[in-house]
Amino acid sequence: MTRRVRQQCPCCGYYTLLQRGEYDVCQVCFWEDADPMELFGQPVLERGYGPNAVLLGQARANFAAHGAMEERFKAVVRKPRPIEMPRSGSSDTP
Repeated sequence: MTRRVRQQCPCCGYYTLLQRGEYDVCQVCFWEDADPMELFGQPVLERGYGPNAVLLGQARANFAAHGAMEERFKAVVRKPRPIEMPRSGSSDTP
């Protein structure tokens, strides 16, 4: 069985996405990823369109405060699995 390499969510920083920019929804923060150019830990160009009701900068702040990209999604997100964690000591740590 081949295990697919997961991609890093630009909102929460965990490796949960199957593909970047393909509208995959992160199960840890509920961010719907529509832009492969948005990277975790990098400044974002806040664009006024996309599938999410909040902008990425606000979603990151919401995740830090509530554990989800919006407080209303707290009941549908889950904790990250060990395999989804960033490598320790790397610059991509949430």
